[in-house]
Amino acid sequence: RKILSACPKRKLKGEIKVAQLAGYISEHSAYHHGEASLQGAIVGMAQSFVGSNNINLLTPSGQFGTRRMGGKDAASPRYIFTKLEKITRAIFHPDDDAILTYLNDDGLSIEPENYMPVIPMVLVNGSDGIGTGWSSSTPNYCPRQVIANLRRRLKGEELEKMVPHYSGFNGEMVAETGKREGSFIVRGKIERVNDTTLKIAELPIKKWTQDYKMFLEGLMLGDASSKTTAAKKGKDDEDDADGGGKKKAKSAITIQDFKENHTDSTVSFTITASKDAIDSYEKEKDGLIGKFKLKTTISTSNMQLFNEQGRIIKYNTPEDILEEFYRVRVDFYEKRKAHLLEILRKERLMLSNKARFVEEVCSGDLIVSNRKRSELL
Repeated sequence: RKILSACPKRKLKGEIKVAQLAGYISEHSAYHHGEASLQGAIVGMAQSFVGSNNINLLTPSGQFGTRRMGGKDAASPRYIFTKLEKITRAIFHPDDDAILTYLNDDGLSIEPENYMPVIPMVLVNGSDGIGTGWSSSTPNYCPRQVIANLRRRLKGEELEKMVPHYSGFNGEMVAETGKREGSFIVRGKIERVNDTTLKIAELPIKKWTQDYKMFLEGLMLGDASSKTTAAKKGKDDEDDADGGGKKKAKSAITIQDFKENHTDSTVSFTITASKDAIDSYEKEKDGLIGKFKLKTTISTSNMQLFNEQGRIIKYNTPEDILEEFYRVRVDFYEKRKAHLLEILRKERLMLSNKARFVEEVCSGDLIVSNRKRSELL
């Protein structure tokens, strides 16, 4: 909120260094904490890689982080620039500014108690974190789907069920049924190119490229170390057999080599393994997807959010959040209309008086020339 309120105040149309913007915000919005966290928040608002924001409110001009390390590879705030995106003032409309409740800090008017965007941004960009005593996790949803549902609500139609959506993600998002309804299985992409080669073209959401590379390196090391420990494993298996033990040797997954060919926004791993190994992996329960850990779960069972009274409410579905937002936003449109009408009435009164003055001067009812100022007033 502090960042959003300070940017229009600064008339931020051209680019500015993130470090300088953080300084301006802390000066004009009574920011009582360290500037590193403020700079981190600005960087977070500008990120646009897969798994971050569906709509970034600030422009990422420079290295603001990529999906390689989940944004941790962002450059220092001294070297990167930002400005307000054009879409930001369409979502946080200037006509709403006058009817927001502004907070006061020691005589200084600072940011509003809460903003009123035209679409629920908590659904568009999600939220993830821990407050005092409460954890909260809301997935991202497609802004177009959110807008379509709001239009349905305006017409009094049934809302469509929304599925989490991350801009730029090419994998699969599958809704679970039964007891696990409300959860979604997220799958990456893996295909067998030939007998001994696999190609991974997409990772699940929030699984970063560098972390996955380390996982694959571990599989290669497992392949190398398996030869040296084969004798020891054989002896253990014999001991189990002698003692009638029920230990079942877990089939280790091993690869021979892998190559990388990523860009900052896409993933491309080419894996080489033996034909027998790949054949055996394909026959297992989840096939290659399960074996290479390309499956995660997104849940909507922990959407704890503040309502307009500042109370923490648990929302079961994104449609519940949309419904609550709709009610509050419609009230605000009424307030906005009343405020704009009041401005127009004042303007009309002033213009009609100006017109009356011009008419009276033209008709000679009001003499302006060669009169004392006091008399004229």
